[in-house]
Amino acid sequence: MAHPNAAASDSTLRITGVVGLVGAAFPVIADIASWSLASGYSPVAQSISALAVGRSSWLIDLGIWTFAVGIVAVAIGLRALRLGDLGWTSGALCLFLVGAAAAVIAAVNEYAGRQNQAADIHQWCFYALALLFPVGLLLLAPGLKRLGAKLGTLSQVLAVVWLVLGPLYFFVPNAWSGAYERAFALLMLAWLAAASALLLSRRARARAPLT
Repeated sequence: MAHPNAAASDSTLRITGVVGLVGAAFPVIADIASWSLASGYSPVAQSISALAVGRSSWLIDLGIWTFAVGIVAVAIGLRALRLGDLGWTSGALCLFLVGAAAAVIAAVNEYAGRQNQAADIHQWCFYALALLFPVGLLLLAPGLKRLGAKLGTLSQVLAVVWLVLGPLYFFVPNAWSGAYERAFALLMLAWLAAASALLLSRRARARAPLT
């Protein structure tokens, strides 16, 4: 007899898991490849957004778009598992909004660092993403624990680390701001990869109906 919460189809979990893995891996490739396209660029001292102006803009924007699609896919996959009620749904919604914020950032990235309305939109979406991600993890953690996944505890730890150390970004010396930002980006991508792998796992698919 199927578990009462087993509402996600096997195909949905597979598709969202694969898309999520691509969304976690390609942004790293795009970022590293962009360094050689931007003249005099320092990944340690300069932000990811600084790559969005010039020859490397198309590649870094593609990386951000890929991440946006990946995390939205994972949000859909996790929501389909129905491992909780309002908290679980709200957590999946937070991830969906993270993807939406990332998509807007990619759309206006050409204007990053400039004094105009698009730059303001970029900044506010950055703040929204930085807040929604840890909140989403905290809301999803109880359901992930019920699934028996270590990702539940890791999500709580990552959310706390993010909320405590994230604001320090604004106080990091300029010579290290790029490295600090990338460290947090890697944490986000690592979580996305882990969540994608979970969707592809037997543990998750065991909750899907045999259709």
